[in-house]
Amino acid sequence: MFGLAAVVEQGRTARQGPGVAYDAVMRNLPTILLVLALPAGLVGYFAGAALLGALVPGAAGILQIFVPLLVAGLFMVPFIAPWLDRRAKADLAAIQQRRSDEALAAGKDQKPGGRPGA
Repeated sequence: MFGLAAVVEQGRTARQGPGVAYDAVMRNLPTILLVLALPAGLVGYFAGAALLGALVPGAAGILQIFVPLLVAGLFMVPFIAPWLDRRAKADLAAIQQRRSDEALAAGKDQKPGGRPGA
């Protein structure tokens, strides 16, 4: 096996059992893909410009700017999505932790009678 499949297989065999953390490469894969998004966007920009030039030879100035940018953005989305997903999961975990901390603190403020602060 070569490439990413070999890295994934190596990470699987390195694990001892359930609950063991991912291999360092797999843990950093969203960040690596984020870095690769810029070259993918550059390729998408040039592909969009070439496509626009082939389809509409006398395109207006605004089309020559925005169509390649749209294609570049579409090329970048698959590389950026895993990083955004990781950030969203971290934010959701932080919100849930804060809510449980607040519920624990509210439970300590209550007296045995059941009324808070009484």
